[in-house]
Amino acid sequence: EPATPPHRPPQQQLSFQEIITEIAGEDGGARQQDVTLPFYFICLLHLANEHGLRIEDREDMSDLVISMDQK
Repeated sequence: EPATPPHRPPQQQLSFQEIITEIAGEDGGARQQDVTLPFYFICLLHLANEHGLRIEDREDMSDLVISMDQK
């Protein structure tokens, strides 16, 4: 039975690295061994397209910042 993720308060921006770390850490990485970073990125692109998310890089290119697109 999958665990329910902890409730997160809404945030203006999320870090791609922090999201991946949180997902991989939920089960100690046991089920995540076959999931690659490019797969996570493709999922992010799909969600951004479906839900109008904005993806921007940091100035030093160390991470991606995900936010709602304010049209």
